[in-house]
Amino acid sequence: MKSIQDSGKFLTDSVISLLAMRATNEIQPWDPGFYNHIFTVLEKAGELRPVLDLRKLKLRVDDQNFKMVTMTPFSERSARRTIPYPLIFKIN
Repeated sequence: MKSIQDSGKFLTDSVISLLAMRATNEIQPWDPGFYNHIFTVLEKAGELRPVLDLRKLKLRVDDQNFKMVTMTPFSERSARRTIPYPLIFKIN
C-alpha cells in the first residue's frame, strides 16, 4: 500500500510536470481567479493517479469538453523540487 509520503512525493512530481507543460502557473495565494485542488487516488494495480477537482469549474463554463493530457509517470519528466502544501492550482 502506498504511504502518505509516497502520495506527497507523487503530487510534488505531478505539479512539477504540470508547470513544465504550462498547464498551470505558480501563483500567490491571494491572487484573484479560479482555483482547484489536486489529490491522488490509488488504482487497482497499486499505482497512484493525480486528479484535478474540476467540479466547481464545470459549473461555470458552457462548453464542458475538457482536454485530458495523457499522464506518463511524472517522475520520468520532472526535476526534483519541493512544492508547498496544500496544492491549489489556477487553471490557464
